[in-house]
Amino acid sequence: MKLNGFVFILCLWSYGVCFSSQIPEFIQKYYQQLPHLQEYQGCALSNEDKAHIIANYCCLFIPKKPNLCIEGIDDLQGKLLELIDQEQKISLVLLGFPFKSTNHEKKCLSAHVDLGEYLSLMTLNAMVHNIKGIYPHVQCAIISDGLSYHIEDYDPSYDEIFAYHKTMKKLMNCFSDISFVSWKLNEHITSYTDLQQQVLTMSLPSEAEFSKGYKGEMRAFVTKEFDCTWWNDIFLRKAEKMYEDSGKIMKEKQKQQEVSRIKNELMNEQMNVIVEELGCRGKQYSTFVGCAFPHYHNSIRLSVHCNKNNIDVSKKIPISLVYGCNGTPWHNAVVVNEQKNEIMGLFKDCFSAKKASFASLDKHSLTVTNSAQEAILLQYIAYGKS
Repeated sequence: MKLNGFVFILCLWSYGVCFSSQIPEFIQKYYQQLPHLQEYQGCALSNEDKAHIIANYCCLFIPKKPNLCIEGIDDLQGKLLELIDQEQKISLVLLGFPFKSTNHEKKCLSAHVDLGEYLSLMTLNAMVHNIKGIYPHVQCAIISDGLSYHIEDYDPSYDEIFAYHKTMKKLMNCFSDISFVSWKLNEHITSYTDLQQQVLTMSLPSEAEFSKGYKGEMRAFVTKEFDCTWWNDIFLRKAEKMYEDSGKIMKEKQKQQEVSRIKNELMNEQMNVIVEELGCRGKQYSTFVGCAFPHYHNSIRLSVHCNKNNIDVSKKIPISLVYGCNGTPWHNAVVVNEQKNEIMGLFKDCFSAKKASFASLDKHSLTVTNSAQEAILLQYIAYGKS
């Protein structure tokens, strides 16, 4: 598997983007396709006009889905108008960017930040940057949930999570209008372990708080996470040990069948525990953020989930972080068509065959340099001749 690399610098100006001559064309094309508000620059707008334009602009980032019904735009517009009338800051808040998936065969290329994160931050920064052209008091905060709780025997190691967050902070310095909160939601939280303890004090959610079909969706999600050699080997080793400890003596074929049965049973049991943990801890953390993060209830909440056909944007606005795609960079890998010099999309959509993996595909890389002159390597899947 070959690994190529090149360097570019992205410079953000007050009303637009200045690309260096070294930047790949596919990055330029990606930025140019993002929704913008340039036609309103310099226009005299009433506060009602501003609220209307911003509300509808945010909705342009919602993933494209058939039969999607968008509700709550008037309420969202009213919330924005109230903030604008009072000259208060419009605060966009997104919970996400915890760490990379542990499935490095079919979901993420590695445990490290890659091109997916970069494009996602470019999307968010462009959103804020364009809104600022209409109303200058805007900010966007990404609140990570990667250190808010830790599911043993499922989540990556703490060292991998720390490394991911460290690089995310570096990557933030490529952009002017967004910030990243790793664990310090407010001045009273002293460490990530303190955060975890405070999250655990939140009431456990009731069954009624979960949407219909939630557990089935989460089970399907965890199943995909386990669908790789790394996880298969973990469960296989446990099954083989359980077989040996049982003292059973079988012919080789029967032994293999028994070990396979034990492995599937172990995987199923682990899956049940993980689904329960993900649901409970996720709800507890959401509740805690609502209490602990300053002015959270007055914020415009963004979401990476668009699983329903009816969405209320006055509560949450689902957005396509990698614009035009439905999926997060921490669960997916970006594919670049180097022959056409354009982003193809996410691996899961470009290579949808059940057994598709990264094994036969090339990984290329580029390096971005932030405002502190720190270099950050970003990998992606390369398709076509470069």
